[in-house]
Amino acid sequence: MPSSRARLGFAVTILAAFAVAGCATDPEPAPAPASAPSETPAPLAVSVPMPDLGPPPPRPELTDEQRETLRLERLDSAWERVVTHHPGAVRPDLVFAGYLEPEDRTNALTTCFTEKGVQFGLGPDAEGKVTIEEVSTSTEEEAVGAYLCEGRYPVRTLGPPSDAQLSWMYDYLTQFLVPCYEANGIENPPAPPRADFIASWGRLIWFPDMRSLPMDSPEAIAIREACPPPA
Repeated sequence: MPSSRARLGFAVTILAAFAVAGCATDPEPAPAPASAPSETPAPLAVSVPMPDLGPPPPRPELTDEQRETLRLERLDSAWERVVTHHPGAVRPDLVFAGYLEPEDRTNALTTCFTEKGVQFGLGPDAEGKVTIEEVSTSTEEEAVGAYLCEGRYPVRTLGPPSDAQLSWMYDYLTQFLVPCYEANGIENPPAPPRADFIASWGRLIWFPDMRSLPMDSPEAIAIREACPPPA
């Protein structure tokens, strides 16, 4: 089948031939040639069909005591990451401000990061709401500031995912997200075996991403829309 451009050229040629014939047999002026239709710009990203993964397994609910224990454990882990890069850092006291609604947390972190000189970006989450992205720290002062802000306004603590949840996530990543990224020219390292992915979740040995594509670029935004998280 000829391309749309070839068919357009063919149509223009026919119109020109009719115009010449009209001049030879009809004293009336030939009709003006039809203007070429404007081309639709190519999309910035393409999608692939979402496989039927079934409903995701539910996450077990935590008691208040379990939630608080987990929050403190994650706070300790966050400080360990700071001192790994800045051994001389002094851990500051911080006041836990409670679990805020997503919009309120974004506003609070924006103010806190700005006051502490921490570099960060803003971008849409899975529901299109503005959220914090790409927190960057290159100095000890910035790392301590980020720890202080994120510890003061943490994400609501959830329990670790179950093996069933991780297995479902593995299917989503390998059967949809990776192929969708590949359809947009983004290659990720091969996925580990399912059992290794589940066993190493705390270390997160593999998780596909958009590689070096800036998160706020038009291409990245289009790819996030074309390759959405599961509904």
